[in-house]
Amino acid sequence: MKKLSLSLLALLLALSSAASLSGCSEETMTYSTPDSLEPVAAHMEEELNDPSLTRLNREEIAFSLGIQENEYREGCVLIATSGATIDEIGFFLAAENSADTLQQKLEAYLEECQDGKREWLLSYNPLEAEKLENGRVFRYGDSVFYAFLSEKDMEELDSFVRSYLSAKS
Repeated sequence: MKKLSLSLLALLLALSSAASLSGCSEETMTYSTPDSLEPVAAHMEEELNDPSLTRLNREEIAFSLGIQENEYREGCVLIATSGATIDEIGFFLAAENSADTLQQKLEAYLEECQDGKREWLLSYNPLEAEKLENGRVFRYGDSVFYAFLSEKDMEELDSFVRSYLSAKS
């Protein structure tokens, strides 16, 4: 019995060591800095297939999100304007040494939207309220994104971005 217990303990230790060495956690993953995030924006426009998606210009980004032009090298915000959906995605390639600030601003924007639109969406369109609650900020190196999307579209965004930025390495 003692031999079995020791063998089992050794096996568990070996498995846990192997798991910790073989997996890459989110914090240890490194992503390249792309020349452009336009392929990501174009992919998501095609994936969502919503003719009401509109791209905000730099002034609209500054006004709506509080993110100034000097905080990013490239930015694109796609927002549904039909009223039937709250789909919204923002893609930013941070300026030098501003990825942390950009991420914080996007997290604050996300929280502001969730707090400000929750009651209205629950009464107007409860199905869209789930997208609001599932809003996320993603960061991959100097690339920072936010999204209010369905779970399926959120997974597509995350998967495509990871693949795109890994391919650039």
